[in-house]
Amino acid sequence: MNEFYVLWEKGIRGEVIAFPDNITLAEFNVSQFLRNQLPDKEITFSASLGKKFFDFVLVSPGLNLISEKVYKLLMDNNITGWKGIPTVIHKHEDLKYYILTVTGRCGPLDRSKTQIVDSTKLIHGQTVKANQGLFFPEDSWDGSDMFVSEYVNFTFVTEKVKTILEKNKVTNVEIINTKEYQWLKV
Repeated sequence: MNEFYVLWEKGIRGEVIAFPDNITLAEFNVSQFLRNQLPDKEITFSASLGKKFFDFVLVSPGLNLISEKVYKLLMDNNITGWKGIPTVIHKHEDLKYYILTVTGRCGPLDRSKTQIVDSTKLIHGQTVKANQGLFFPEDSWDGSDMFVSEYVNFTFVTEKVKTILEKNKVTNVEIINTKEYQWLKV
């Protein structure tokens, strides 16, 4: 059985968050962007909120820009299931960033395997009921190193990707085992 992980933006104090600035809100569909279904024009971004640029720059939960360092790491290590779409961040044109889109796929999540746990990870200083675990039928996975499930905006990666990103100290990304991933129970 394979181990799978979720890439999640870490949220470092002072981080830049990027917003698309040349498309309308109606054109900005995170699910479509993540799945490489972009409008037929170059998308540009503006930096907001912070001043520090990291290897992963949050656009929206589940959607990130990646630095040239990450782009080269993924290319040089023949990582499958992704595309990096070159983009420009206004007033920071000297920095090279790419929209991280995911072409690899797996089937829908199987919520029957999710456990309910008492978690202290989600709300500082509190214990809350949480769902734990993101599972999908492994035979629905297309074998890509990066992939997304139907209906949800989690970028899943293999052990190979996890090792490369950690070894190269990529910044502003958490790599969480899918068995350990938690979210609030509703």
